[in-house]
Amino acid sequence: MRELYCSLIFCSFKGAINPNVSTYLYYYQRYVGFGSLEIGMLTVITASSLMFGTMIYSLFLTKKEPRNLIAIGLLLTSLNYGLQWMFVTKRTFGLSPFTFLAITSFFSESFINSFLEMTCRILFAKLIPPNIEVSLYAL
Repeated sequence: MRELYCSLIFCSFKGAINPNVSTYLYYYQRYVGFGSLEIGMLTVITASSLMFGTMIYSLFLTKKEPRNLIAIGLLLTSLNYGLQWMFVTKRTFGLSPFTFLAITSFFSESFINSFLEMTCRILFAKLIPPNIEVSLYAL
């Protein structure tokens, strides 16, 4: 039980201090020349990648150790920030900026969701008593 609480505390701190660059990335995408259609398509791609990440977790990762999944998720988050840095510095391996961002967003968001976000949600669900679980997720 102590391990669950330590992991829960870590997930809480991660959520509080993890930098969110989505707003800055949105304005940079507008600066690069992405229109509303491209940004909308990226949003749909990201939403579908979250569903893909949930499927990965439920099929392959449910029996794995949560601490290992969180460590892998942090490494993937660092990789994602590196890919965003490559996008901002126009190092896209010869791909168009939209194609590079669509491919990297899909894979990075799906694997970060499956390794990090789903693991933290499952840990929260294990610690919450059954009669108040729905109330917590509603918040």
